Amino acid sequence: MSVNDPVADMLVRLKNASEVYLPYVEVTHSRLIEQILSVLKSENYIKDFERLGDGSKKKLRVHLLYRENRKRAITEVKRVSRLSRRVYCNRKNLPAVCGGFGVAVLSTSRGIMSSRQARASGLGGEVLFYIW
Repeated sequence: MSVNDPVADMLVRLKNASEVYLPYVEVTHSRLIEQILSVLKSENYIKDFERLGDGSKKKLRVHLLYRENRKRAITEVKRVSRLSRRVYCNRKNLPAVCGGFGVAVLSTSRGIMSSRQARASGLGGEVLFYIW
């Protein structure tokens, strides 16, 4: 099955797997998704991820993170930029997600980074999604 938006597919898989407390979920591999997962790992939304397979059958296994008393690290995900509508922000008006408890993931000129990292670097870019 072909997927038009692999980032949205990955986000839905992460959210759905987190809802039913799965230990891990597998998503299709791409460099963009790998960079997004490294940002989610540095922001403590996932435990870790690893590459599986080789050639055209590459996958990424994402180990989900749960806090004490089975609290989910990922409670909500909202895709902002889509294939039909791109949303950009400059460094002066970076979004604050869920009152500062969440993060926005951006695509900047220096790569994929969270809104906290972009604010510290003084960069803006395309807002890919919000997560909290």
